[in-house]
Amino acid sequence: MAIIAKWSGDGIADGTDLTTTTAGPGDTPFSLRSGTAQTVVASDVRSPRIQFAQAASQASYLGWSFAPMTSYAVRVYLELTAHASASIIVITGLTANNATAQWRVTLAGTGAGAQTGQIRITNGAGTTQASSGSSVIPLNQVVRLEAVIQSGAFTATAYSGDTNTVIATATATTVTTVDMDAVRFGPFSTAPTVPTFYLDDFALSDTAALIGPPSPAPSGATWSLWNGTSEVPLSLEGVWNGTSVTPLSFDRVI
Repeated sequence: MAIIAKWSGDGIADGTDLTTTTAGPGDTPFSLRSGTAQTVVASDVRSPRIQFAQAASQASYLGWSFAPMTSYAVRVYLELTAHASASIIVITGLTANNATAQWRVTLAGTGAGAQTGQIRITNGAGTTQASSGSSVIPLNQVVRLEAVIQSGAFTATAYSGDTNTVIATATATTVTTVDMDAVRFGPFSTAPTVPTFYLDDFALSDTAALIGPPSPAPSGATWSLWNGTSEVPLSLEGVWNGTSVTPLSFDRVI
């Protein structure tokens, strides 16, 4: 599996408005961006992430263009603060140089005629090909949404954060066999207006296999001391409180 594009935003300052050049170390800047300016925010355990505050009657999406592919995989982390009145477009695969939608992963809205928060796989015309039934995406919880496409066969699965715990899944046997050359994240239609939502840790692979969570952050720092000749490794045991060494622990190194 080769990751051909990814974006995590590490190191980007809180409050930065996203452009097509905004990226952290090792990130692939988004070549596609539309609608109300999306903002990098310092929030959640995978901070930073991108806040989408879609204005009424505006699209709001990010994405990449690339060489055409028939088999591939896509990953994005998602948190919803509320459901929209109609289906929300989360991921879209396109052809003809980002011009023609071939498939979409959507979430049913409160008035979508289905279980609210249900995952739906649709074709380019928006016709539902499969759904997750009564299994739905929860509000105010980070989920990892992964889509795997193998020559038209399509599976979309939501996991709880970085775990392998499945929240909801949908599988379609044939969506499209046309090569995809662009992917968008977020609603590219002007309606409905989606309440504030967050996306993070985007990835695109050229292999039809689950991408999985990003590599974890280092569990701790590396310490050493110059002894006059060489660097000698040190182990941090704790802090001396006047009587004994009290162990230290760290939640995260950033």
